[in-house]
Amino acid sequence: MLVNEVKAGHICTEMFDKTVSMQKDPQAFMEYSETLQWLGRGGRPEEIATVVLFLTSDWASFITGAEILATGGYEIGEGPKKPIFHWPTMEKIGTSR
Repeated sequence: MLVNEVKAGHICTEMFDKTVSMQKDPQAFMEYSETLQWLGRGGRPEEIATVVLFLTSDWASFITGAEILATGGYEIGEGPKKPIFHWPTMEKIGTSR
């Protein structure tokens, strides 16, 4: 039997909040962290739950042995990235570096 795998990236959880608060400069750490995803932000637990819910639904009945990346683009190029959107306004801010 094959299984599906959800590979979650940086997800904003209580544990991450604790990590941020323990940094010398929490604001700078958070700003840098947000540059590591193409989407310019960490994910929410609900976003991962939605992927899992999809995989357990009839909509995914023909998907098996798959790796689903829910990472905000972390794995696309190493290091800081320029976000595609400014999420509070949902305005496109460009894709060039």
